[in-house]
Amino acid sequence: MISPTSNLQEPRWPVQKAPMPMASAPPVSQERLLRQLEAISHLFDDAFRLPGTSVRLGWDAVIGLIPVVGDATTTLVSAYFLWQAKQLGARKRTLAWMLGNVAIDFVVGTIPLVGDLVDVGWRANRRNMRVLIRELERQGKMSPEEAKRRLEKLGGRKTRRPQQQSHLHTLQPCPLLMP
Repeated sequence: MISPTSNLQEPRWPVQKAPMPMASAPPVSQERLLRQLEAISHLFDDAFRLPGTSVRLGWDAVIGLIPVVGDATTTLVSAYFLWQAKQLGARKRTLAWMLGNVAIDFVVGTIPLVGDLVDVGWRANRRNMRVLIRELERQGKMSPEEAKRRLEKLGGRKTRRPQQQSHLHTLQPCPLLMP
């Protein structure tokens, strides 16, 4: 028989509550990330125009004037660019291509004077932005019209794809050789 004074209840251990889920940051939209990466590529590759010339340069060339440390710093910014490209879903092949652009920028940038001049012309972040836009278009994450608009906004080298076929690539009968 159970006496009323006996304690049949479970011992009162400190009750641990289920951990509260950590408030995660809201997912960043593709549009917001792309705008951020475009801003980085603009700031680091062509933010300033040399007075009296049409030559544009960015913080990559300016910071790159500091031996070794400057190139390492700008390479870290480019590494952040690559990380964000991965977040957007870029394939390993595309990331490898982008990493090659950054590696060329870093290695050549370490050469005194020559590297500083190449920094003005190479523009690794702009190149990587173009590669990323084409990748997102290929994956269907960006419409062709949007990709074209963004590529035109980047300026510089145009898209590799021909917009329309040239008459030189189509075979047409030559009227002089016809009987």
